[in-house]
Amino acid sequence: MNHIRTIAAAALGAAALAAAGCGAGAHQPDGAPRADVPRTSGQRAFLKAGNDLLCHERHAFVGDVLGQVLHGEPTPEEMRAAFLPGYRAIHDGLAGMTPPAGDEPQVAAILSALQDAIDVADRDPSRLDSDEDPFGPVEKIMAGYGLDGCA
Repeated sequence: MNHIRTIAAAALGAAALAAAGCGAGAHQPDGAPRADVPRTSGQRAFLKAGNDLLCHERHAFVGDVLGQVLHGEPTPEEMRAAFLPGYRAIHDGLAGMTPPAGDEPQVAAILSALQDAIDVADRDPSRLDSDEDPFGPVEKIMAGYGLDGCA
């Protein structure tokens, strides 16, 4: 699914969940990972900080993209301008955090995949609104590690 449809669906879904008072997932309401997922204290702290970062940055580009979608189909350049600063901030924020002991390879793989996707989208922003969205696989890798954003 492309970013425009994903963001629009996420924005509508988030509004519906907020109205219903829902939000169950991999995280508690305070953003900390759920206790039933075995994690060390270092992993919990890293995931909480990482998910707080993802949540903040995603809220920023949801607003940017949703505004553009409501005013017509954004151009590839508008998509680049809306998404890449947020993904760069996510990359730089995660890179500035100390990974939990033993998780350095997973975090390095996430950072590498994220940088590769940023580079691809920067060269060809039309892919952001296509089935070849470079961030789709990265989002799956991050979610598999526990970095899945807002609870």
